[in-house]
Amino acid sequence: MDFGFLSRIDLWVGLREDTEAAPALASVDDELRRVTQEPIGEAELQKVKNRLELGFLHGLETTGGKAEQLGFYETVLGDAASLWVRLEAYRQVTAEHLLQVARRYLRKNQRTRITVMPGIST
Repeated sequence: MDFGFLSRIDLWVGLREDTEAAPALASVDDELRRVTQEPIGEAELQKVKNRLELGFLHGLETTGGKAEQLGFYETVLGDAASLWVRLEAYRQVTAEHLLQVARRYLRKNQRTRITVMPGIST
C-alpha cells in the first residue's frame, strides 16, 4: 500500500493548568514506542477505521462539504473521483500497514517538539 500521501504526522497534547509537561511527554514517548513495536489489535483497528470513515462521510453531507472535497481532489490530485479511491484505501488498511507507517514516520530523531506555556513570553 502506498503511504506517500503522509507528508507529516501532527500530534497535539493539551494539559490542564498546573500540570507538568515532562510526565505527559514521557507517556507520549511510551505510546509511540509501543505503536512502533506492536501491531494494533483488530478491535481497536476496526474502531479507528469506523470513526475515520464516519468523519469522511460526514464531510460529504452538505453541498458545501461535497464541493470542498471534490474540489480538493480535483485541484490537488487532478481527479475528483480519487476521493472514492482514498475511502477504499482507508478501508483496506491493516494492522501491519500501520506498523510499517509507525516505524517509518514515528522516529524519535525525526521529531520537532514545541512546548507552549501560557503566561510565559520570550
